[in-house]
Amino acid sequence: MGNYIVEIANYVWVITILLILAAIFLRLDKSSLISLVVWIVAELIMARLAPIIVAIEDNLTSQHVWYVTWIIFDTVCIALLFIIHKHLNIAASKLSVFIATSFITLLFLQAARYVDRLVLETNSLIDIYKFCVPAIQFSVPLMAIVWFLKTIHAKHKQHRELS
Repeated sequence: MGNYIVEIANYVWVITILLILAAIFLRLDKSSLISLVVWIVAELIMARLAPIIVAIEDNLTSQHVWYVTWIIFDTVCIALLFIIHKHLNIAASKLSVFIATSFITLLFLQAARYVDRLVLETNSLIDIYKFCVPAIQFSVPLMAIVWFLKTIHAKHKQHRELS
């Protein structure tokens, strides 16, 4: 499963970045655009940090750093979304709420897995963690595609009605 995710992840990155560029060019709603930018920047940073954390020689230390890093990182992303929306005085779009909910879910998954693996040492959430994290990471770009297509359709419909 790991190789498959790495292969498809490259396409997900390209699609998400193209969506952001198209949204900027077409001047689509700020809330969704801001949230997508936060999401993709977060994903890029995580992709750079993950190998560094995994390279920590002491396995136990690496595991602690792994979960704590992502817990803090997801918290910062949630706060950043909230602060930007509040500072710009804009309402959160449906896509923004979905992205924020994804960060919150990832935060809880990381925290639950940390407790499960390193505090209780039960390792009972391994499958939930292994499948839910990638599912969430792929669901955001999929929802962004749906948002983009619906927005383009609505703009086209509005333009037709005005003509």
